[in-house]
Amino acid sequence: MSVPFIQVENLRFSYLEDDRKKSEESLVLKDISVQIEKGEYVAILGHNGSGKSTFARLLTLILEPTGGKITVDGIEVTDPQLSDEELQKLRHKIGMVFQNPDNQMVTTIVEEDVAFGPENLGLDPAEIRRRVDEALAAVRMEEFSRREASRLSGGQKQRVAIAGVIAMMPECIIFDESTAMLDPQGRKDVLRIMDMLHRERGITILHITHDMNEAARADRILILSDGRIAGDGTPEEIFSRREELNRIGLDVPQCAGLMLELKKRGYPIRGKITTPEDCVDSLKASLYLNGGGTVHG
Repeated sequence: MSVPFIQVENLRFSYLEDDRKKSEESLVLKDISVQIEKGEYVAILGHNGSGKSTFARLLTLILEPTGGKITVDGIEVTDPQLSDEELQKLRHKIGMVFQNPDNQMVTTIVEEDVAFGPENLGLDPAEIRRRVDEALAAVRMEEFSRREASRLSGGQKQRVAIAGVIAMMPECIIFDESTAMLDPQGRKDVLRIMDMLHRERGITILHITHDMNEAARADRILILSDGRIAGDGTPEEIFSRREELNRIGLDVPQCAGLMLELKKRGYPIRGKITTPEDCVDSLKASLYLNGGGTVHG
């Protein structure tokens, strides 16, 4: 039986430093248990304050849990006996792309920023050069390698931030609201890169978002609500529970909502209804079933 890539057991966290003041009410995360397999593409949804970003920072060891256990690739990262060397190796397995790319940039020139992480790994200069070139190519920023990062657009900066993480060659990348500050084109570019990293490179993707349309692209959706897991399933399974989502302040994507409403009114909607493309296909199939003849466009 294979070991999950990430295994979280009874994870608890409070931002209060004094243990004596910690209570159930102060907990941001409350006994979360979940498994994530290597190569999965998981969207993590939840309203503001649900604990999404806190969860991400615990997985990347930026924060230490108040209680519970986190295991990465078979090694318990919360083990107090873990050596610094082992801890560093585990930290390199999971990279993170933050909401604001300016917070992730450490140098002024694009290629130097992408090289920063590999340099800290003590790699050979030739290997660093190879990784930087490959990472910039992956995000389509090769022609900007000698540009000043401050002169780039928000979307371009985010692509450079992603290249910096790719150059570290992690097995998992967490995108923490990484599209929230971007314009539509910048958002589209970042989502394309996520798809590419998952599909072509087999990297485990955890996408923390509040956007249901973005979540629909994932293989699996986890929902956090008030520090607990409120849902776990495929996009189809999650979106079919619209009333439950509404109760915790979420809704289904607009196209899926339309399909669910048509289904409620008796239309024979079949197939997936997670993305606009899925909904178009389902609607065409429904019209055919209703004897609507050929559907164009």
